[in-house]
Amino acid sequence: MVALSTCGKGLHGVLWVENDTYRIEPVPNDPAFRHILYRMEEANSPEGQGCGLTPEVLQQQKAVLPWLKAPKTEGGNEKLEGWWTHIRYVKMVVVVDHVRFVKSGKNKTEVLKDVMHVINVADAMYKPLSVRLFLIGLEIWTESNFINITNSIPSVLGQFNTWRKENLVGRLHHDVAHLFAFQRFGSSLGLAYIGTVCDSHWASAVVSFTEKKLSGVFVTFAHELGHNLGMVHDKPECYCKRKTCVMYENNAKTDSFSDCSYKDYFDLVVNRAPCLRQPPEPGSFYTGKQEYCGNKVVESGEQCDCGSPANCRRDPCCHTNCTFTAGSVCASGKCCKNCQFLPAGTLCRASTGGCDLPEYCNGISPQCPLDVYKQDGTPCQDGIYCYKGKGSSHREQCQNIFGKRATVAPLDCFKAVNTQGDRFGNCGIRDNVHFTKCSTQNILCGRIQCENIGKLPFLENHVTVVQTPVQDKKCWGLDYHVGIPRADVGAVEDGTPCGNDMLCINRTCMSVSVLNYDCNLTKCHDRGVCNNRKNCHCDYGWAPPYCELEGFGGSIDSGPPPARKMSQRAKVRLILLGFFVMCIIGVALSIYYRREIARWLTNKKARFRRILKLFQRNRKRKKGKKGKKKEKKEVSKEKSTKGGKSKSTKGGKSESTKGGNSESTKGGKSKSTKDGKSKSTKGSKSESTKGGKSESTKGQNE
Repeated sequence: MVALSTCGKGLHGVLWVENDTYRIEPVPNDPAFRHILYRMEEANSPEGQGCGLTPEVLQQQKAVLPWLKAPKTEGGNEKLEGWWTHIRYVKMVVVVDHVRFVKSGKNKTEVLKDVMHVINVADAMYKPLSVRLFLIGLEIWTESNFINITNSIPSVLGQFNTWRKENLVGRLHHDVAHLFAFQRFGSSLGLAYIGTVCDSHWASAVVSFTEKKLSGVFVTFAHELGHNLGMVHDKPECYCKRKTCVMYENNAKTDSFSDCSYKDYFDLVVNRAPCLRQPPEPGSFYTGKQEYCGNKVVESGEQCDCGSPANCRRDPCCHTNCTFTAGSVCASGKCCKNCQFLPAGTLCRASTGGCDLPEYCNGISPQCPLDVYKQDGTPCQDGIYCYKGKGSSHREQCQNIFGKRATVAPLDCFKAVNTQGDRFGNCGIRDNVHFTKCSTQNILCGRIQCENIGKLPFLENHVTVVQTPVQDKKCWGLDYHVGIPRADVGAVEDGTPCGNDMLCINRTCMSVSVLNYDCNLTKCHDRGVCNNRKNCHCDYGWAPPYCELEGFGGSIDSGPPPARKMSQRAKVRLILLGFFVMCIIGVALSIYYRREIARWLTNKKARFRRILKLFQRNRKRKKGKKGKKKEKKEVSKEKSTKGGKSKSTKGGKSESTKGGNSESTKGGKSKSTKDGKSKSTKGSKSESTKGGKSESTKGQNE
């Protein structure tokens, strides 16, 4: 088991590893925040030192404490059953004597720190018994002791208890008070009245607090508190998971209570000690928190707080001295990113439902505005009214527990179950013990009843699904284990409708008028709703505070909403819508103008045919003209060749003669003769003879 405290600089606490106990504490004034871990043997008390509850003292207590004289009732185990895991709350006061204050350097903060460490470790030791310790008062005798503290611990306990009744009970209500005295009491380390918690006459104990180290005080304090809670010293047959147990008569390093101590404690819880059922009021107890740079909490005089040096090295916005880095304006918060404020209009807390309202960054603060929601009593859908930012209904609650197929059970189920007044059906718990039966008017405000359950849900430990047959119906619900510190999900939620203009509040069906809904929508010009601060939250398109001018919506409490940007999905939808609209318009136009379109197409077709005919006609004409010209050319050619002869003259001219013969003359002229022969003369003349042969003369080789 580990019990650690982060109050102050560094870690303080105890580690139990099997049968060894270790203490951890920070090195004083170490800039590197190093710690010391050591075994606690050296802090043990000398052999023989232990509790001052000797057999003689026990007999004295039996003479004055009536419950120690009364025999234990039989059947106690039956009464004990069902209370094993119920949490109990010990609200205690610690008084520190003057000598201990002086030994602590007259430093009240140091005294508080030591006391908180002792309470913290003991709280961890008592957790297996479902007992939580709360320090609701600390008194330090700074000037002198108010009682005579001697080495006789029974005498000191008696004096302290008398002082407590006369001076403390009237001004500070508590379950038990302990005196931490810097005094040695011989072989005794502490003494307490057995089973006196919650008793205003005897709820006292004394603890010797002489060691500078706290190691030896942890078990002593837990031991004496155990006596207050009804535990006696362990006998040899008692067993725990360590070699020795907390209620062993001699002081020992251990964190475990024995089976005998468990039985003694639960005997007390079942028969007495009703004050332990009530948790302390919020803010009524010490938390041990101290203001200093390095606790990761921004306090007075700090711009930021990044914690340990290792964390600060990874933080780009904050120095180890709790100041901003260069250029940074923030270091944490929902509206801070990359050491800068997020732009105004950035969503920092989305709406959780129809009765909740969103919040936006304002651009000048790293913090998101406080959560706001629609005013209680604002009408919602299906007869539901908003309450604390939610719009609850039986049907929705059934679906949240048992799945989407679940529905609310008939009225007979609520009546049969919630009028029983047990853990399965009730309208609340009185004093954390007694279940209240629901009246007929309030049956819809007791425990939720559902039907049409197809599959059992996965639930947390100590939550039981209950099926109750009512005639031919199966009613499903959940029980509630009082001792478990978690929300009761099986109870009908506050704000759930229970009739016309009626809703459940604290297991009672009330008129919606108790919510004092007084929103005047005309103040908001019917363009918004009232929030829980009775300010207008405007619809998009109108600006606060009264929704009379154009804007982007929101309220003076929500931060400025941004101008709406069309999402990608909306853009796609708009494009598809436009496409379909155009298709519809096109179809409509085609139907409406189909005759005109058909006539137009007919005209175009006829015109095209006329053009085609003209084109073909013109083409034929052109072909006819070309044929006539060709005929004329052929006729002309025939005339020029009539007679079949040509004669070439000087200068390269030729003359044809009948039969196609030619004759070339001087100067490269040729002359053809009958039968295709040619004859060449001087100057490379050639002469062809019959058969296509040629004969070259002068200057030519054969």
